[in-house]
Amino acid sequence: MFVGMLPILVGVALLTGLIVELLPADRAAAWFGRNNLLDALTGAAVGSIAAGHPLTSYILGGELLAKGISLVAVTALLV
Repeated sequence: MFVGMLPILVGVALLTGLIVELLPADRAAAWFGRNNLLDALTGAAVGSIAAGHPLTSYILGGELLAKGISLVAVTALLV
């Protein structure tokens, strides 16, 4: 079962790395950081468009938190 899922896991990790590299911290900080309500709405909008594998969302959420994006925005993105 693990061997069958290995290509998917590698693809998800590579795609997540590509998204994180293409999304500079300055651009992400410009989208978020205004106030909690707008951060939640923006995070929910981006999360609904970029719905995918949960592993990708968790890694992307962790990277956004590391870049200083609020927990409200990241939670809305994940949910």
